[in-house]
Amino acid sequence: MIGPVSAYTPVLGHMHYNACMRTTVEISDEQHRALSAIAQRRGIRGFSVLVQEALDGYLADLKTDEVDLLLGLEGVLTESDAHEMRTRIDNAKSAWRAS
Repeated sequence: MIGPVSAYTPVLGHMHYNACMRTTVEISDEQHRALSAIAQRRGIRGFSVLVQEALDGYLADLKTDEVDLLLGLEGVLTESDAHEMRTRIDNAKSAWRAS
């Protein structure tokens, strides 16, 4: 099992403060309303803490073989397939509207 990772997780004997990555996640209007209500009840601003908690719970529930399977997918694309995928992703991103 994989446990939760905090912003204070030691890496190679060093402490990293707030070593988080920013990303964009698309959610439905219903999910947005629910997250807003939970954040308001907790008195927190934004959804980052809530999403981190949800991801920690999801990852903690994964079995080791599932994690190994997912990590084993690294490098399974040929160079050509990877290039095609990157091109398609870049094309899709260029069509995203900023909100």
